[in-house]
Amino acid sequence: MHFLLTLIPIFILSLLLTSPFTVQSAIHHGPQCAQIAPKSLPSEDIKVFATKLQTENPNALTELPGTTSTYYEHGSLRVCVYNDYWFKTTHVADKEVGRALQVIYDKCCAGKGKDCIGGYAQGRGDSGIYIDILTWPAGMDCD
Repeated sequence: MHFLLTLIPIFILSLLLTSPFTVQSAIHHGPQCAQIAPKSLPSEDIKVFATKLQTENPNALTELPGTTSTYYEHGSLRVCVYNDYWFKTTHVADKEVGRALQVIYDKCCAGKGKDCIGGYAQGRGDSGIYIDILTWPAGMDCD
């Protein structure tokens, strides 16, 4: 019994070192359209920026240390990118952010008029960990 009690803290520590910061991020799931947003986004901004990120310097990498975020802006669009892992640094390629934006556009914007509420998709950093990618109106804080 004593042996098992000494393993429990080691197991918990290993989970903390390798698990994402939030439970929601631990679950890989498909893209989701936003349920509410401060204001709608022009669908064209999402589509154009997705293409730009995938074609203009697509292999450019942005470092994303553990539990940090970064953002990209285009027109009235802000794209927030999150690394929810505590101790894992990764790098995100522009083409990965562009791919996620294209998925959000296809699921949440295409064929729904000129305005779009935006959404969420997951991508992967160069280390293989999942990163969260969300759309917001330009100027909104990602944190």
